[in-house]
Amino acid sequence: TVHALALEGRDDVSDSGEHPADWRYRTEGPVKSTPLVVGGTLYIGSDLEGVFKSRNGGLRWREASRGLNSSEVLAIAADPHESGTLYVGTQRAGLFRTLDHGRSWRRADQGIPSSKISALAVDPQTPRTLYAGTGTSVFKSVDGARHWRPSASGLPTAEVLSLVIDPLQP
Repeated sequence: TVHALALEGRDDVSDSGEHPADWRYRTEGPVKSTPLVVGGTLYIGSDLEGVFKSRNGGLRWREASRGLNSSEVLAIAADPHESGTLYVGTQRAGLFRTLDHGRSWRRADQGIPSSKISALAVDPQTPRTLYAGTGTSVFKSVDGARHWRPSASGLPTAEVLSLVIDPLQP
């Protein structure tokens, strides 16, 4: 199944089901982060309501935002080795981490001066290494989001909208 975030007049998550030609709406916006599948659970970040998860392909959604100080989620990423560990970046409240599949969240942005986290990436080979894109720069953590340092040498000062790590050359 392929999940897509579609932005055509409304922000919806759709999926292809068994047949990629048969797309179906699964949510009625507004969503901001790319859908993320972790261990069979589908997660999505909303710009109005926080984080939601579905264990049945998007037929029913449950809120997973306890402890988030912001309902405006811009980015979501997961540890590829620990299915319960996820990270979200928010519009105004910084970065948060959950270790329990979204049942509770805690701040995880010590060292990032910006409260807007617009992009996240987890190193697939070393998942304690993460990158966060902000409204002005990129930051790196090597201890599972406990501490961050600048990692944008040579990049212009600009909003970072997306991050990806090459799995062959992290």
